[in-house]
Amino acid sequence: MMGGRWDDGFRRLADEVRTRPLVEVAPLSGYRQDPTDRCRWRRDGSVISINEPKYFDRIAGCGGGGAQTRRVERPDSTPCRSAR
Repeated sequence: MMGGRWDDGFRRLADEVRTRPLVEVAPLSGYRQDPTDRCRWRRDGSVISINEPKYFDRIAGCGGGGAQTRRVERPDSTPCRSAR
């Protein structure tokens, strides 16, 4: 069980990430911007399109709004899979 200062620090970090534009968060999750389509971002097993503040997972066929739907603790997960 977690609690105390670690929990508070994690919440502050999560709150900060939620305020960032997705184009700043995507590279931190391993995405690289497609040079031929500036809205499209790729990494192994995942392709997303970012049209601030929304994203769309091209492989999973779903989307969401902003970094708040991303799970910080699962950087290997695609946006739609991590939101479930």
